[in-house]
Amino acid sequence: RLDTVIEAASLLPKHIDWALIIVGDGPEMTNLKNHAKALRVDDRVFFLKWQDNPLPAVKRSSFYVISSEYEGFSN
Repeated sequence: RLDTVIEAASLLPKHIDWALIIVGDGPEMTNLKNHAKALRVDDRVFFLKWQDNPLPAVKRSSFYVISSEYEGFSN
């Protein structure tokens, strides 16, 4: 549900400095990029594609979101 995360980020007040970094790749990448563009936040949403080790990106973040509707393993 990264579309929901992008939509939520688009609702942040304009004066707040933020960036959304999406790590991963898949068949929805083009749709997500188009969604960000339609919401006019494509200049703040960055797609890193697949990372063998996403930990550096997570460490640089203020927070992270796992937006799946279902997880097979508890976190």
